[in-house]
Amino acid sequence: MASWKHPNAGFDVGSISSKSHHSFLDSFASGYFNDFSSLCNRDSRFTRAAMDNSLGWGKRVLNDPVLQACLDGKRKGEIFGIGTVISALGIDLETRRRVKLSGKIAGATFNGDGEGGVAFSQVVLEVDSSLGNCPKYLNAKTIIPTIPRPAVDSQLLPLPTSAVSLIAKADVFFITASASSTHFSTNYRGGPRGFMRIVSNTSSSTQIAYPEYSGNRLYQTLGNLQVTPLAGLIIPDFETGDALYATCEAEILVQDEAAAMIPRTNLVVILTLKEIRFVKRSLAFRAADVEASPYNPPVRPLMTENTNQLVYAKPIATATLVERTNYTPDIARLKFSTDNQVTWKRGQHVALSFESELATGYAHMNNDDPRSLNDDLTRSFTVTSPPPTAGTAVAEFELVVRNVGKVTKHLLKMNPRAGMNASVLGFGGEFAMDHGNDRIGFLAGGVGITPLLGQINALRTSQIELWWSVSSKDINLVSSLIKSWEQLPKTMLFVSGDVSLTPEAVLEELRGIGIKIQKRRITGEDMKSSRDVSKWYICAGTQLKKKAEEWLTGKEIISEEFNY
Repeated sequence: MASWKHPNAGFDVGSISSKSHHSFLDSFASGYFNDFSSLCNRDSRFTRAAMDNSLGWGKRVLNDPVLQACLDGKRKGEIFGIGTVISALGIDLETRRRVKLSGKIAGATFNGDGEGGVAFSQVVLEVDSSLGNCPKYLNAKTIIPTIPRPAVDSQLLPLPTSAVSLIAKADVFFITASASSTHFSTNYRGGPRGFMRIVSNTSSSTQIAYPEYSGNRLYQTLGNLQVTPLAGLIIPDFETGDALYATCEAEILVQDEAAAMIPRTNLVVILTLKEIRFVKRSLAFRAADVEASPYNPPVRPLMTENTNQLVYAKPIATATLVERTNYTPDIARLKFSTDNQVTWKRGQHVALSFESELATGYAHMNNDDPRSLNDDLTRSFTVTSPPPTAGTAVAEFELVVRNVGKVTKHLLKMNPRAGMNASVLGFGGEFAMDHGNDRIGFLAGGVGITPLLGQINALRTSQIELWWSVSSKDINLVSSLIKSWEQLPKTMLFVSGDVSLTPEAVLEELRGIGIKIQKRRITGEDMKSSRDVSKWYICAGTQLKKKAEEWLTGKEIISEEFNY
């Protein structure tokens, strides 16, 4: 079936009880034989405890690599496979329960003529070891049994377009690895859609990378891959029933090497695909999304996918909070001093690590703050103070931040006299505004105004149109910032929310200096009025940014997006 035969290996983790068997009767399993992994459906008619230490299941698809290896040369009704080492993973995706199993086949058979690639196989597993695992990174789904209609779409590398699309949207895959010749281990890796990244996809090299999230620290899969860097892989498409089966060589990257592959990641696994089988309608079930795991961290792209990302290595300075000016209860200007001189360019951000200030150590679970388990406590903020003159450096910089989470909450409540420190990891990004001889527009959503703050006094404001959408509760931010500008660009202010709470005196003061104010959200019709603006800079949340790109079709757009 494959170009190499995977050793049957793993870690012995104890015996399974009959109670454990019965608690997973409504699960589907991921099993492994020879080189490939496979999926079975959750139908309780096909999965049941055979006795106290045995589990039986059936599978209604013949055209997958595991069962095809098992059934090769076998006659209908023949008992075979006795003593074959096998591993399995039981998961109930509706409740996020899971258990790992390994043992030997006590007997297997199949019925049906295999017409259309479909038959019914039955396997009894004598369980030698089992381990129940936590629900982290499992995205809840409703399982819908169906009849498979398998058809092999591709068995050749590089990956076909259909397989590339599958990987791009996958939020789970199953992997089997080994360390010796007696047992091996099957497990899953889950996360947000897109957490797997394609490093290369050519006839000479097809590689997939994924970040290893904080787990139970048993390191069973990673330990197996370290000893024997080979793996069987299956990536399912729960919407269509398609599946990508693969055999892989594995490489584990740690610390700096990991961060150079996927920034802000300490542990990355690279899977080099050696043989694949992409099977359409392979699965005997479908699944509908119910709820994403609250433990899922944000998707982090490869360094090669976003060259503006910083590779966080050793800090270049220590920044100390020395001054805070509150604009609103949730927004403040922060001034930092640094022990080493630093420099940056217009429109760049600074990456700060608050690990020494806020890290609480390892935790297996944290339901009160699930994302904290994979939070490196590194944050990027646009520098709002003007950059130093070219060729020089300074020992201070300023930020304007909104309270949106753990780090910013800490920043807004800390007394500067307490001497709060953060590590400066570097400056990066490219969002310098350049109007040349043309008129440019800047669309800001709330604190998306920050890229303009550090460069507005270096621009000819007569050639700038500012379109600023804010919440009524942030009107004092607008008033404070505009008063600090040396020159005022043509400004359209859109104030939404409970405008009745906005002091009318503040609005009148803004109107008095030439600000045009609308008490509503911005619309496409508003922006169409700026016909002489050919280039737009946008810094806004996802929704406003997406709408603006539709409104400004045909215009040159340079954008940044902030997501909390």
